[in-house]
Amino acid sequence: MKTCSAQLGVGLGRGEGLTLGEGGVVGPEGGLAVGLGAALPAPARQPPQTNAVTSSSAPDRRRTRESDTPGSLSRGPTLAAVLVRNPYLEEFESTSPAWRVPPEMRKLSFERYQLRQELVAKYAWAIPSQEAVELLVRHSPLVEMGAGTGYWAWLVRQAGGDVLAFDRYPPPDRRNRWHAGRQPWTEVKPGGARLLAKHPDRTLFLCWPPEDEPMGIDSVRAYRGDTVIFAGEPTSAGEVVRELDRWDLTETLDIPRWEGIHDRLFVLRRPRHG
Repeated sequence: MKTCSAQLGVGLGRGEGLTLGEGGVVGPEGGLAVGLGAALPAPARQPPQTNAVTSSSAPDRRRTRESDTPGSLSRGPTLAAVLVRNPYLEEFESTSPAWRVPPEMRKLSFERYQLRQELVAKYAWAIPSQEAVELLVRHSPLVEMGAGTGYWAWLVRQAGGDVLAFDRYPPPDRRNRWHAGRQPWTEVKPGGARLLAKHPDRTLFLCWPPEDEPMGIDSVRAYRGDTVIFAGEPTSAGEVVRELDRWDLTETLDIPRWEGIHDRLFVLRRPRHG
């Protein structure tokens, strides 16, 4: 994966000198067209349907390969990348139609919308790739707030990463409006944003924090560390996006996405002046 150089650290809404490639930020041409603040439509996060089949598959460690990521980009020791078992990605790819139009022209049909709601409830809002898991492991140790079923944390743990996963109402708690009744993929502890003040040494991971709840912005404000990884749409109108727009963007990574969805991973560093 390619990363932007130190002199290209910019907030997600500024976009000078960055373009997005297959694996991340590349080159100085074209600007960051999808940085925070760009004017792409942002579909609202809707509660998933509750008729999906639950899964309790156990982790399956597979062969390892040496990561091609420079060790200088890692917060800790360079780790060999573990090819993790990823049933979400497998289901997504096996059910995706053979598109004849570019991604920006694809529309989410009603059937695909229903499937997305089902898989969101079963797994997570964002679809992780192998590269996304490797990125998170490089920034380990992590603390995830709003972890839901713990699917992303499960993959990180498969790959040897260190992550603490929290949610206000970890499933199968019926008070969790997104994943009520679901079985978690790994341990997710109950807890809210205030806990983050105790973990300044960990990278904060936020995956699609809901726009209509304060969890996302409360987490960023409570966090005392220097690095946030945000999985979501950069054009969201949520308060957390506006807050993170003040941070310095150091890396971005495309991830698999549903039609009409514009999410990706953003790695941000706290500005030195604030």
